[in-house]
Amino acid sequence: MRITVTLALCCVALFGCDDAPLSECAPAALAPLTRVPSYAVVTSDYTATAIALLDAEGALLDEAWIDSGTTDIGLGATLNGDVVLPSAPLGDGALTLVDRFVTDVVTRITLANPSERWQAEVRASTASRSWSPNPHDLAGHASGNLVLTRFEVNTLPDAAELDRGDDVVLLDMNSRAVTARVDLGPLGVEVGAERIRARPDGIARAGSRYVVGLARLSTAFRTTGPGAVALVDVDARTASAVPLDGLAYCGEVRALEAALAEPAAMPGDVDVLALCQGATFVDEDTRRATSGLAVVRVTADGAARVVRLWRAADHREVGSPTNLIATLDAGRAVYAARGEANSDTTDRLVAVDLADASAETVHVSALRFALLGGAYDAARGLLLVPEGELGVHRFDVGRDLDVRSRDHVDVSPCRGLPARQVGAL
Repeated sequence: MRITVTLALCCVALFGCDDAPLSECAPAALAPLTRVPSYAVVTSDYTATAIALLDAEGALLDEAWIDSGTTDIGLGATLNGDVVLPSAPLGDGALTLVDRFVTDVVTRITLANPSERWQAEVRASTASRSWSPNPHDLAGHASGNLVLTRFEVNTLPDAAELDRGDDVVLLDMNSRAVTARVDLGPLGVEVGAERIRARPDGIARAGSRYVVGLARLSTAFRTTGPGAVALVDVDARTASAVPLDGLAYCGEVRALEAALAEPAAMPGDVDVLALCQGATFVDEDTRRATSGLAVVRVTADGAARVVRLWRAADHREVGSPTNLIATLDAGRAVYAARGEANSDTTDRLVAVDLADASAETVHVSALRFALLGGAYDAARGLLLVPEGELGVHRFDVGRDLDVRSRDHVDVSPCRGLPARQVGAL
C-alpha cells in the first residue's frame, strides 16, 4: 500500500455502507453482462471491496459485479480491502485484479464468459507463506503471460530464488505460477548507514522492455533514496537504473500515447511518464523540492534516457504531485496534489503540459485523500477520476489544458463504498 494511502487511513474516517444493509443489495455473483463494459471501478473502504462496471460514457452498468462477499464462484480467495486494477489496460477481454498485501493473488475473469476465471498466487512456493510479496502492478508480455512487480523483500534466509521479492516476475498464464524473476535488489541504495530497497511499484510496457517505478524506501518507509526508475528486460533477466536527478519516490509510471515532439523521437521509441511524490516524513517544502514528473524515452535499441524533467519546486502556483491520475496525450497529464500536512487544504487536480512546462489547477475537491488513479479516452475527450464517496468525476478535456467538470457518477448507490480507482478495460 502506498504511503499516501496509509496516511489516509490514519487521518480520515473510513466510509461504511450507511445507505443500506449489504443484505439488501443485489448479490455480486458475476452475472452475465447484457452490455459490454468499457471501465472497471474499484470501490473500497479498505476493508471490503467491490468492482463496479461502467459503459463507454462512464455511466454505471453494475455497482458490484464481484465483491468481497463473492464466495461461491470457485475462486480460492475473496477480494480483500487492498485491490487494484492494472495501471494500463491489458485489452484482452478480461477483468484483471491484483490483491495486494497478505492476499497476494491475481484474479482473471473473462467479461464475456464469467465462467472462465482463475486466480494465481504470486508466491512461487507454499514454503514462503509467512512472507507477503505485496504485488503492486502488472502488464502484459509478448508471450501472452503477465509481468508483475513485487514490492516487498523476503527476509527468510532460506527463501527460494523465485520467492525473494523486491523484483519483477513472470506469471505463466497456463500454469498460473511464477516461472521467472528479475532481481531489482541491486538497484537499492545506501543512505547513510541505512539500506534503501528498490521497492518496484508501477510498471509500463515499452516495446519489448518495461519501465518500472522505484519507490526506493527504507524498511520503515521513513527514508527515501534518490529517485530512479528501472529499465527491465524480462527475457534477458536484466535491469538497470535510470536516475531521475533531484527527485524521490518515483513509483508511478505510465506510457504516453505518443512520443514528445521535442526532442524528436525515432520509430519504435516509447515515452513513459514517471511521477515522483518526493521524500517521505518531511515538511512540505522539502517534499516539494524532491517531487515532480519525468519523461523517460526507451529507444528501439533498448536504451533509456530522461528527455524531460518537470520539478514541482519551479511551479509553486500548483500543488506538488502525489498521485498520477492519467496521461492525456504525448505532452499532457493530470495528477493529484494532496493537502499540506497540518492544514485543511483538500485535494486538487492539476493538469500539466510537458511541452512548455505549464501547469494549472483544474479542480479543487471537497475531500482529502480522494483523488486517485483514473482513465482517459482520447477519442471522446473523457477523463474519469475517482473521488471517494462522491463517486467517479467525469471531466471533458479539450485543447490547451481545457479540462471542464461535467458531473459525478454514483458508482456504489447501495453499498456506499468510496471510488478508489478507475481503469479502462
